[in-house]
Amino acid sequence: MSDLIFSLNIVLPLIIFMVLGFLLKKTKSVDEHFLSVSNDMVGKYLLPVLLFNSIYKSNLGEFFDLKLLLFVLFTIFTIIIAYVIFLPMFVKDRKKIGAIIQATFRANYLLFGLPVTVSVVGPQGAAIVAFVACIVVPTYNFLAVVILSFYGGEKPKIGKVLISVIQNPLIIASLVGILFAVFKIGFPAPVAKVISDISAMTTTFALIVLGGSFKVEHFGVNKVYIFWTILMKFIVLPAIFLGLGYLIGLRGAQLIVIVTLLCSPTAITSYTMARQFNNDYELAAQLLVFSTLLTSGSFFIFLFILRFTKLI
Repeated sequence: MSDLIFSLNIVLPLIIFMVLGFLLKKTKSVDEHFLSVSNDMVGKYLLPVLLFNSIYKSNLGEFFDLKLLLFVLFTIFTIIIAYVIFLPMFVKDRKKIGAIIQATFRANYLLFGLPVTVSVVGPQGAAIVAFVACIVVPTYNFLAVVILSFYGGEKPKIGKVLISVIQNPLIIASLVGILFAVFKIGFPAPVAKVISDISAMTTTFALIVLGGSFKVEHFGVNKVYIFWTILMKFIVLPAIFLGLGYLIGLRGAQLIVIVTLLCSPTAITSYTMARQFNNDYELAAQLLVFSTLLTSGSFFIFLFILRFTKLI
């Protein structure tokens, strides 16, 4: 019973904040314009500040974990390669393939990874997430541009991809955070407090905005693709890679990182990028909504299993 309560305590706050956002939208306390502007603000400003602060306040040397980092990269690339090889056997529409691959590997890791990891392992969890995010965020963005360009019928242009990655606010925040941490650059007390306060409110605000952004859409011919994509993303792949992680000796916070990497919902920008690169953006939007709705259940299942087996 204690394992069940522990898992519920981690997952329920995520659900409550998202339900609150949904109710605010339903009661017309917020409108589409507010949510659109807020989503933009979260992606461009609030999450970068949160990521910067997590890196800035962490001892990067203490949390450098080469085994975990290599396993994370192995996981991402293995999923993509497997989908590129096998998915065309079942899905003939190239534009749907691009949307499905992006929805499967590209997670909203920072937004969901931070609260879950900190809740399970304490404040040091923020530093672990920030360390992995330094590599995962640019990798996600780079691979998303390449894959969506390829399946959208456009030949990926290396220069365009690199510019897109370099200009990403989260990548800029990571690099600046590393710079400030390495050279131990300080801030005046009022500035440090503002950065800390913004970081503290970001996750809660982002979850509320995410809840308000939910849209119930007609599935049509996409319901089969949605079902299998969600099943693979939230059940099959986490089970496979958590098992592999356990076999190579990952434990505790390392396994939590794998859970948050694989069980977090699809990145919010996936719909925008699918549309930008001429992929099936309607399917991308549906996968975004359902992955966000079902992510808490996936987190609960795997956190409960890890807790029950005494691996965390």
